[in-house]
Amino acid sequence: MNPILEILLVALSLGVGTASSVSCLRDAIPAAERINITMDGVSMPLGIWQNAWDSSVIISQMYGIIASEVLGLHVEFATGPASELILGKLAGCAHQGFEIVGDCGPPRRFHVSFENWLTDSPWTQQWLTELEPYGAPINLGSIGYEGKSGMFVLNGSLHAGLQDSGLSLDFYRSYNLAFFDPSQYTAKVSEVDLALLKGCDSIELGYPGIADLYLKITGDDEGVLEAPSGKTLSCWQNKWWLAPACRSDMSKCVPVIMPFTGWGMPEMMQQAFWHGMPLAFASAIDVEFASLNRELQSLLYTWVPDTAFILDSPSPVIFPDHSREQYAEKVYKTMNSKVVLSKWASRGLQTAARYAFLVAERLEFSIEGINGLLRSHVLSGEDAWTTACTWLQQNPAAWRDWIASKTSCAVGFGLVDGSGLLVQNISQAVGCTHCPAGSKSTPMSDADGETFVCTPCPPGFSQENPFSTTCEPCRKGTVTNSYGSEACLPCSVGSYQNSTGQTLCISCGLRTTQLLGGVSYMDCVCNEGQIEEDGACLECPLGVNCPVGSTVALLSKAHETNALRIIEGFHSDPATPLQVHKCVSEKFCPGGPPGSCAGGRVGITCGACPNGEYWASKCEACTSATVVSWALGAAALAIGVVLSYYAITSSLSAKASVLMCTGVSIAIMVSFFQNLGVVNSIRMDWPPFLSKLFEVASVFLNLEAPGTACLVGTDVWQYGLQISFVYVVALMLPAAWVLSNIFLKRCGLAWDPLKTISVMGTIFQLGFTTLAALSRVPFVCYRHPTGQYSVAQHSNVLCGESPHMEAFGISLMVVLMIFLSACFYAAARAPTWSKKLPAIRFLIFRFRPQVWWFGLVLLVRGGVLPLCGVVVPDMPRFSLTMMGSILLTYLGVQMWLQPWKAPILNLVDSLSTGIFVLLLFVCLGLQNDDGGVEMEAFEILATLLSSSIAGILLLMLCTCVWSLFQRQVIGSHSDLILNLGRCATNEKVLDKLIEISHCISAAAEDQQHEWVRSLDNLTVYDLHAVDVVTEVLADAMLLQVSRRNFGSSSQQRVGTSRRRISEEREEAEVSEEAEDAPELGPSCARASCWV
Repeated sequence: MNPILEILLVALSLGVGTASSVSCLRDAIPAAERINITMDGVSMPLGIWQNAWDSSVIISQMYGIIASEVLGLHVEFATGPASELILGKLAGCAHQGFEIVGDCGPPRRFHVSFENWLTDSPWTQQWLTELEPYGAPINLGSIGYEGKSGMFVLNGSLHAGLQDSGLSLDFYRSYNLAFFDPSQYTAKVSEVDLALLKGCDSIELGYPGIADLYLKITGDDEGVLEAPSGKTLSCWQNKWWLAPACRSDMSKCVPVIMPFTGWGMPEMMQQAFWHGMPLAFASAIDVEFASLNRELQSLLYTWVPDTAFILDSPSPVIFPDHSREQYAEKVYKTMNSKVVLSKWASRGLQTAARYAFLVAERLEFSIEGINGLLRSHVLSGEDAWTTACTWLQQNPAAWRDWIASKTSCAVGFGLVDGSGLLVQNISQAVGCTHCPAGSKSTPMSDADGETFVCTPCPPGFSQENPFSTTCEPCRKGTVTNSYGSEACLPCSVGSYQNSTGQTLCISCGLRTTQLLGGVSYMDCVCNEGQIEEDGACLECPLGVNCPVGSTVALLSKAHETNALRIIEGFHSDPATPLQVHKCVSEKFCPGGPPGSCAGGRVGITCGACPNGEYWASKCEACTSATVVSWALGAAALAIGVVLSYYAITSSLSAKASVLMCTGVSIAIMVSFFQNLGVVNSIRMDWPPFLSKLFEVASVFLNLEAPGTACLVGTDVWQYGLQISFVYVVALMLPAAWVLSNIFLKRCGLAWDPLKTISVMGTIFQLGFTTLAALSRVPFVCYRHPTGQYSVAQHSNVLCGESPHMEAFGISLMVVLMIFLSACFYAAARAPTWSKKLPAIRFLIFRFRPQVWWFGLVLLVRGGVLPLCGVVVPDMPRFSLTMMGSILLTYLGVQMWLQPWKAPILNLVDSLSTGIFVLLLFVCLGLQNDDGGVEMEAFEILATLLSSSIAGILLLMLCTCVWSLFQRQVIGSHSDLILNLGRCATNEKVLDKLIEISHCISAAAEDQQHEWVRSLDNLTVYDLHAVDVVTEVLADAMLLQVSRRNFGSSSQQRVGTSRRRISEEREEAEVSEEAEDAPELGPSCARASCWV
C-alpha cells in the first residue's frame, strides 16, 4: 500500500486475535468441530495477516469467516501497518515497526494476506530471493482491482464545475488559465486557515533535496530559494508553494492539500509546472487532513480504494499516460502508474490446507465491488467483521464460486478415489490430493468444469517436486525408462547420452567415462592402463601411471602429485612422451611430466650432466679448479706408482710376516667391498641401509672420479678415460724402470726388471675384480619399456650404438685375459723358475708352498663374479644364486686347502666369505618384498651380516697393526694371534727331527717293517699330514730328492735297507748339481751340514 496510508493507520494495528466466537453463516461449522492445519510439522490455526486499512481488513475478515465456518478451520488474525511486512511475516520472520528484523523460518504462523501494494516493486523480487531459504511466499495474483494514488478532486468541486459550465476538473487541461478559471469552482487559498497547515520545511524534511530536484528538472529558479544550508522551496507565508501559472495572482490558485510531509508533492509540483496548472500546495496538520479536505472539497493527494473520502467520491486528475522511462529519470509529466494489489500465501499452504489455499486463490473483487463494500462499511458504522459477514450473507452466489468442489482440483493437485489412489476419471474420484514427485498435474474438463489429474511422467521424463504441472525431460547424461520417475538416473560409467528426454544411454564401446552422467562422446575416455594419442587408446607404457582418462596432452601438463604422470625412476622426452626409458636411479628421475630430471641432469635416462658440467649433488659448472685437481691427482698417481715399487718388493719367505698379514687383511677388505659392489650391480631395490652400503662399495668397482665430465664430454669418452687409466698405470712402471736404468744405474738405484714385473702384477691382481667389472661395462645392459637397451653404468648410451665403448671394453678384456694367461703359465712354471721367482712374487708370496698357485683361484673368482650381473641382468634372483654358488665353491676350496700362510688369514677369509654367502641368501629373501614383519626381519638380518663382515675384517686389520706395533716398537716376537696359538721353537723341532733320524739310522730292518705297519694304522688325515711334513722338510732343507722318488709310496721308502737310504742320499747330493734343479730354499751347503 502507499506509504501515506501505512503510517496514517499504524495506530489501527490490532495485534493478534482469533476469529469471532459468533457465527455468521446459517450452516456454519461449530467452533468445537473446527481443526488446525499442520505447517512445518506444527499444528496451528490458519494465520491471516491483515493490513491496517479497511479494505484489507474487511476482505481478511471475509476470508476468515469462510475458512472457519465453511472449511472448518481454526483461524487467527494479526494486523500490520505496511505492505513491506507481508512477505516476511508469511516466511515466519519477526518485525519491529515497519521493518522485518530477521529470525525467519519455521514455524510459520501466518499463511495468507490480501492487498499487497508492493507487487510490482523492485524490492519484492529482492525480498523473495532473500527469503527463499526459509520458504518464500507464493503470489496468488491480483485481488481483482488496482490501487491508485496521486492528485484527486473531491466531488464538491467536480460537481460544481460540471453543473455550471461543464468544466471537468478531473482532467489536467481544464486548468489552463488561458481558457478556464478553475478557481471559481474550488476553495480559495485565502479561505484556508494557516493555523491548520504545516510549514514548507516539513516538506523538505520528508523529501530532502526536493528543491534541487525541481530546479534541475524544470529550471524554474523562482520556485526555490538559496539558503545557507542549500536550496529550499520558495513558499508564501512559509505555508504555500505556488505553481508558476498563478504565482503572479494567488487568487487564481487552486489549493491542493497534502498529508503529513507533503506526500506526493515531488510529482504534483512538476505536473503543475509542465501543464501550466494554477495550483498551490500545502501540508495539513496530521489530525486535520481528512476534515480540512472534506470542508474544502477541493484538490488533494489521496489513494483508492480507501474509506477516508469514500463518501466524497474522489476522482483522480487525469494526466497523460504514465511514462516509465520519464519516471525513471525523475521527470513527472505523466500520471502515476496504477498498482496491482495482490494476494499472497505461505509456501506449502496448498498442501497443508488445500481448500483454504484455493479460496484465497479464487477470491476477487472488482473496483466497483470493493468501493461499494467500503461505502456500506462507512455508512453503517459497523466493524469490519460485521461488514464482511453482511456481504457474505447477501451475496452467497458470489463467494460460493470461490470454494472448490471436492473433485475440483487446483493446479498441482489431482483426483483420488476413496482409497487415496490417483485416478484419471472424475467418475471414480471422491477428492483431490497433491500430485507427488514423478507426476504432473494435467488439466481435464467435464460437465462440472475444469479439474486436474496426476499423470505419471513418461519414460525419458521425470519430476522431483510435488505440485508440479510439467515433467522435465531427462537432461543430457541422464535417462529413465520407466513411468513415474522422480529423477533421471545418470548414465553409468562407460556410457553417455547427448540428447534430452532419452530412455537409454549410449555405450562408449571399448572406452569408459571418468564419472557418471557422460553427456557426449567426448566424455568417453581411455580405460585405466591406457592413454590416448591422436584419438586412439594405446597401452600405457611401462613407467607411466595411466588412470582413467589419460591423454598425451594431459601427461605433458602433469606434475609430481598427479595420478597421470611419469613414475619415479622413469623418464621420457617431451617431444616423444610415450617413449619411456628406465633410469638407473629414482633420485635422478623424480617423475611427473616428460622431461623431468633432478639436479639439472639430461639425457634419455637423466644419466649425465650437460657438457661443461659435472655432478656434485647437482650439476655444477666445470671450473679451472677441476682441471688443477686432476693435474694434482695425476702427480699423486705417479708418486704412488714409484713408492709401490719399494713397498711391495720384499724377499720371499715361507713364513707369514706381520707386515704381510696386514697387507693381506687390507686386500681381503678391498675384495669384500669389491664383492659388495658386484652385488650392487645386480639390478634390484635394496633396503636403505644396504643401498647406501652398496653405493659406497661401488667406488671399488668404478674408476670414474668426480669431474671426469670436465675433461671429456660424453659418457663414451668418460669410459674411455677410465680404460686409459689402466693402460697409463701399466705403462708407467716400465717407463720408470727404463728411466731408472738411464739416470740412476750408476748410483746403484736402478730398478730390477723382475721386481718391476711383480709390482705390475700386484697392481693388476689387486684390481682384477674392478678391471673385470670395468671391462664388462659396455655389455651390461638393461631393458627399457621401449624395447631398447641401455648400458647400465652409462644409461644415456644405448647398447649396440657405441662401437667405441665396446672397443674399449674388449681391449681391456684382452689385456686381462693376457694377464690371467700369463699368471697360469707362471704358476705352472714356478717350480722350475728359481731365478725368476721375484717376477711372480705377487702370485705366490701370500700362500703356503704346497698351494703356491692359489692366487689363480682368487684371480678366477675376481674375474667371474662381475659376470653374474651380465649373464641375465634382468633376473636378479638368478644372478644372486650364481654369485652365491661361486663363493660357496671358493669357500669349500679355501677351507680344504687352507692356502694362506697365517692361520688367522684362513680363518678370517673363510668366516667373511661364509657370512657373505649368508648375506646373499638374505638378499634373495628381500626379493619377495610383500612387506610385513618378515621383510623387516630380513632387512635387520642383512644389516647384521654386512656389519659382521666389516667388523671381522676391521678387527683383523687392527690385530695385524697391533702385532706389527709389538714387533717393531715393543720388540716382542710373539705370533700367538697370527698363528692362532703357540708354535714350537725351531730348536725344539730340530731336536725331534734328529732324534727320529737317529732312530731310523739305528733301527734294524725288521723294526722298519714294524714302523711300516704302524704307519698303516694312521688315519688318512694323519698319513697325509706326515707326507706333507716330509715334503715341507725336503723343500726347506733342499733335500734334492726327485718328486718321483720323494712322492712314492710309504712301502717303497721304508721297506729298503739303510744301505738303500744311504744310496738315495748320495744320489740326492749328486743331483744337487743339476742345472734345472728347483731352488726354493736355503743353500745346498747348509742342507748337507744338516744331514
